[in-house]
Amino acid sequence: MGAVPPTDLNHFICTLGEAEIHNLTPSIDQYDTINDFLDYQAEHNGDQLAIGIPKIAPDMGGPGKGSTFYKIAGLFIATRVDYTASSDNKDSCERRPSSSEENIEHLCKQCNIDIVFYDLTLREISCNPPFMMRGYSISNLLDLFTALGSTPRNQRIPIHKVTGESTAYHHHTSGTSGLPKPVPYSHHAACGALPILNDRNTLTFTTTPLYTGGIADCLRAWTSLSTICLAPNDGHPLTSETIIESFSQAQKAYEYLIHRFCGFPKTGPELMYFSCVPMIAQMLSKSAKGLAFLRTMKIVGVGGASMPKEDGDFLVSAGVNLTSRFGSAECSFLLSSHRHYETDREWQYFRVPEGLRYLEFEPLSDGSGRFELVVMKGWSHLPKCNRRNGSFATSDLFEPHPSIRNAWKHVGRKDTQITLSTGKKFDPVCIEEAFKRFPLVQDAFVFGDGQMYPGAIIIKSHVDLGMSNEEVRDTIWPYIESLNNIGPTHAKIFKDMLVIKPHVAFLAKTAKGTIRRRLVEAFSSVSDAKPFPWNLVYECGSVRALTNYIKASRSGPIVNDDEDEVQRMDSIVKQFGKSLMDETTEACVTFTKNLKETIIITGVTGSLGVNIVSLLRSILSSDKELRVVCLVRAKNDKEAVDRVEEALRYHDIYQNLVSTTTSFECRAANLDQTELGLSRDVLFDLRKHAAWEVNFSIPLRDFTEQFQGLRSLINFSLSGERPKHMVFCSSIASVAEASNNGNLVIETVDRNPLHAGSLGYAKSKWVAEAICSLACQKTRANISIVRIGQLCGNTVNGTWNEKEAWPLMLSAGVPGCLNSLPELPMRLSWLPLDIAAAAIVEIALQNTLPYTIQPQTARHEAKVFHLVNNSNLTWTHLLKWIGQERTEELGEWLLHAELPSPEGLPDDHPARSLLGFWKTMGSEIKEDITVKQAPQFGLLRTRQVSSTMRSFVDLDEESVKKMWKWVQTVAKRWEDEKDGRLKTQASPNSPLISDDDEAVSGILEKH
Repeated sequence: MGAVPPTDLNHFICTLGEAEIHNLTPSIDQYDTINDFLDYQAEHNGDQLAIGIPKIAPDMGGPGKGSTFYKIAGLFIATRVDYTASSDNKDSCERRPSSSEENIEHLCKQCNIDIVFYDLTLREISCNPPFMMRGYSISNLLDLFTALGSTPRNQRIPIHKVTGESTAYHHHTSGTSGLPKPVPYSHHAACGALPILNDRNTLTFTTTPLYTGGIADCLRAWTSLSTICLAPNDGHPLTSETIIESFSQAQKAYEYLIHRFCGFPKTGPELMYFSCVPMIAQMLSKSAKGLAFLRTMKIVGVGGASMPKEDGDFLVSAGVNLTSRFGSAECSFLLSSHRHYETDREWQYFRVPEGLRYLEFEPLSDGSGRFELVVMKGWSHLPKCNRRNGSFATSDLFEPHPSIRNAWKHVGRKDTQITLSTGKKFDPVCIEEAFKRFPLVQDAFVFGDGQMYPGAIIIKSHVDLGMSNEEVRDTIWPYIESLNNIGPTHAKIFKDMLVIKPHVAFLAKTAKGTIRRRLVEAFSSVSDAKPFPWNLVYECGSVRALTNYIKASRSGPIVNDDEDEVQRMDSIVKQFGKSLMDETTEACVTFTKNLKETIIITGVTGSLGVNIVSLLRSILSSDKELRVVCLVRAKNDKEAVDRVEEALRYHDIYQNLVSTTTSFECRAANLDQTELGLSRDVLFDLRKHAAWEVNFSIPLRDFTEQFQGLRSLINFSLSGERPKHMVFCSSIASVAEASNNGNLVIETVDRNPLHAGSLGYAKSKWVAEAICSLACQKTRANISIVRIGQLCGNTVNGTWNEKEAWPLMLSAGVPGCLNSLPELPMRLSWLPLDIAAAAIVEIALQNTLPYTIQPQTARHEAKVFHLVNNSNLTWTHLLKWIGQERTEELGEWLLHAELPSPEGLPDDHPARSLLGFWKTMGSEIKEDITVKQAPQFGLLRTRQVSSTMRSFVDLDEESVKKMWKWVQTVAKRWEDEKDGRLKTQASPNSPLISDDDEAVSGILEKH
């Protein structure tokens, strides 16, 4: 199978070599300089639209994305001023905004530059440049002319005579030797070596900044009459939404201008191309909209860094015409993987056409089967050489395809240069040498190839004075910070990425760096390995089980044994079912008004419990026949009262419990004990139970204490003459897998353990429901099971629970923290706390109904109710209502959050403990390109009993804004607490909500 590229060459994939083979370059009579090129195109193709430049403007009508306006200029107008410096015989050098002052000084000296133009956003770098270089703002055109010492006239700008060999501008390298090196681009290389192809009516989208390859992208598009559109570069991270919106607006502007200035019908471009670094393509592939955007492109080209094979394979399998483009500042566009996309899926392999001169692949002498690409003398753009014969050895290594001739895959670098996943490159050697100049450092090794940011292994010297690793890290950190300040920003080493090793360790290396290459490959292989589950430690439960798991994982992926888990769940139900005791002598009786009710409720310090307490106290004021007893985990009754008052105060519904009626009591209790640790005078009547561990990390077996408490309450409900009505609040997690296709989950007891969610929490709820069901079958127990969905802040003041996952995610997005939120393809099926509390009280009092509720429950079976919001609202509605202006794909947002402070989450932010949980959620989302249809929960029985649920419609903007205001208040309080007081933090080994959470169950007695 040959590797001859298709004949339909276009400017987007045509390399300099192919342009020469097919004789596509301009003749000397047409143009050989940028000045002549602009004049030529203005004369012959002056109606061609040249460039689309985005301008971002906030738009509160969307979820913080803003609107993008495009300006597209004709080629005969655009760009002339941008090249004034070169036209006036002044050297110019495009530099990265992230360059340090030292780098700027070095580049200016190398290029003989004494005037620096800088954007206002870079004032902190350029307002005090070295050697008194004069900086000028180019916020408007007049500033530029003033800076050049000239005045604009109504005539052509005087042009210095240049030739094709004259330097047009400089790019610069990333600084592999510590400082960046300028790379001159001649006029001929900039435009005279580029192909001339008829790509009219095409749009080229690029996210490449002008200070890197953006200028080359522009000239490449213009020589072939393609309109190029730039991505926004306003200092904010590019998100999928921004990219899609920007280029959508560009298409509309293109259609409008084509019609207005050229008289063509209002039609869009015939073909579109998209150029980006792999990280942008990966980000777009994570959403359905992003993937659809990529599919609209004739070709999607990635370059600047290596695209992970699995990500590229996914895009190709999803119908994206993906090509890799390979080049360098020294040699420009060298190779592409352009091919027959319908039949050839080998997107990683660059194709070398027959007859291409000046590119050679030289085998390495180490027997690895790898080849180094060498650009020979005669290549159309070769401003520098590093061999005596005038050739340039790129240090880029390739492997040939096993069956496709002249197809080569890039496999790494011959030198030590590290390429981050962002496409930024740096040389670790200079950093390592600087580290070794510190007295406590014997040796150092910098790693991070293919990662978001680098790290370093520090070998302590023998003069470490007996200091611990942490003490060594703290001691050398100020020195490393000073190195970070003078080096490239993308090469910064964060403190958390310093690995300290004893001085007896060593990094063996030869002068050729053979061992170093092996170390880099070793780190790369570790990074590419499948990560362990985020809750692995808790799932294993012991050091021995964890050790066995890790050993087993070396032989292949671990397969979860659902059969063993089902047996374990059934075994727990049978175990606790054997110890149920029924002392009743009569069946349940209907509600009689002259009977006094006593309600005992646990979990009152949790979010739902405290809302129920508030509601019950309101009922107490009008119902003198009601008594409420709160069971609290406390040492004594006084502490129990204090805890309940504190919970009420936190939720901004504080009521003084001591000074009010004696019909409301708080008692210290222990649910593990047979009689709940209460005296006989309190035990007479029970009503509600609300304590359940909400910890999404721990496995099923660690819920034993909760099962014991449930059994005690069931037995206690059966301790009188007649059974007391018990309400057990479960979770929809108990039946999370009962419907994977959006079918209705009805209000009935579930018999299949596999219907429970995958987390131990969900399985524990299924087991608890089964215990309740078994109790009803074996005894006279009168139990109602209430499955509760995701709860949220109440409708009064938005108060929620600062230790829950969703409030923690929202708190991470407030200004001053990450200042961004993830984009989530999910329904906003949240139920306010006060709505749920009211419904639970109504369900508990269901015996007051004069009719039989439908559907009828089988005899000796528990009744099931659902408290769920089957909402059609989405996460996007929430983002819009709170006015969130910055969003990121979930994967990108998690990478952002994981960064050490201040770039990422603050080190002590409670949300850090949930990053693993959210990663798992993100993986599940990524598995399906389209959003799974969420299950709907039946509410027929619930709405007959609860007037609150009958009247509830959905969340609204006002309620969501109250929650957001509460989240911001909590985040502000956390900041204020950084004065030394300990902040409450959610962690995998502590409840996410509290010791008493949203799960409320209860018992009702009339006497």
